[in-house]
Amino acid sequence: MINFEDIDSHLESLGKDRVWLSEVTGRSVDAIRSALAPAAKPKSRSELLQRALSDAIEREEASQRSSIRLPDQLTLAPTAEEFNAWCRAYKASPAETLKEWAIDYLNKAADEWAKQKAAEIASNLPQNLIAFELPFLGSVAAGEPVSATLDDTVAVSRAYPPGHFVVQINGHSGEPQFKDGERWIIDGRDCFTPKKGKPCVVSDGYGSYLKKWNPKRQAFESISPAFNDVIPLADAKLQGYPVERLE
Repeated sequence: MINFEDIDSHLESLGKDRVWLSEVTGRSVDAIRSALAPAAKPKSRSELLQRALSDAIEREEASQRSSIRLPDQLTLAPTAEEFNAWCRAYKASPAETLKEWAIDYLNKAADEWAKQKAAEIASNLPQNLIAFELPFLGSVAAGEPVSATLDDTVAVSRAYPPGHFVVQINGHSGEPQFKDGERWIIDGRDCFTPKKGKPCVVSDGYGSYLKKWNPKRQAFESISPAFNDVIPLADAKLQGYPVERLE
């Protein structure tokens, strides 16, 4: 069943609202509002109500399986069996919506394809002619917002799709995963919606930082619990996600 906390996000992804949910379940809008409130009382969140809301949403998700519209007017038309498999996969992932899962999956598939093509090209070239570079956009966690000149590049071991760049970690708010002085490759292609709990690079106009997204607080917060600083969503610009540490 869908958690009460996640029902509104499912409705949004379907283009529906609580009034629609009331109509299809026969439950009052007030009952649904009480159950979905952040500080809802346990008695307003019965298992029977949760199942009714979940079943209605899942039926609507299944009915919309004929097409999924992604950015740039790309439309996918899966079969019922394929759509159900996609739904199971995204529900088992950290993705908030089926659309977010699909974009992430396509990006990973494109990445893998690019790696294979780069490996094919590299295998046919003399090793001393192979050179890959990415833009180096400076430090994160302190300093000015990341920016690069034409001369700011870093040598890397393979080719990456356009939209990738390198930053250097400056400070300890990303520990233990991200250590001071390390350089990381950042995937800056899918920066439309922050992903819950996933480390990311954000800028607030004063500097660039390595944070993670907390949807309940609607803010980016430090990865290390020793640092309490946060950046509200309204003040932040998402720039990308760390994908690989440079050796």
